[in-house]
Amino acid sequence: MGKSSRRKRERHAGSPLTLPPWMEGDIQIRRGGSGSKISASLSELIEPYATKDLTLDELRKLVGLGVAAWNLSSLDESLRTSKIGQLLEVMGASDDLNLMDLIRELIERKLARFADDSRFVVSWNVRQDKNKFHISAAALIKPDSDSTESKNPQPPTEGAGNHAA
Repeated sequence: MGKSSRRKRERHAGSPLTLPPWMEGDIQIRRGGSGSKISASLSELIEPYATKDLTLDELRKLVGLGVAAWNLSSLDESLRTSKIGQLLEVMGASDDLNLMDLIRELIERKLARFADDSRFVVSWNVRQDKNKFHISAAALIKPDSDSTESKNPQPPTEGAGNHAA
């Protein structure tokens, strides 16, 4: 590893991955896991809504909604409804029924396709390289309610790009 790479790693080592403000206090997370990349799972989640004519900005918004839906799907249904309302309020779209329906559809799709995936997306990014879009994301694992880690969670220490919507 070169000197520049080491500096970058050291600089980001103290930057915590954080939950969006509207989710704080409702979920605890931990590091670890295996399986498919979270970016691949997110791409599959939003695939039916990602038309070929989307701009980079539109795709970023769609991925942000996909991330929010992914994270909301891990909450109890009663809490999920209030959090959808809080999300729409933060977005300035509290009366947008189409957006609410889209979020609910994405949640249902996540639960149907990735029911056993308890990861929680904490950062994500979309970039364009020539004619292709690339989604990158980082996730942590939501611990089981009876796990000791859920009682004493360790704060994350890696840097993050865009935070989950």
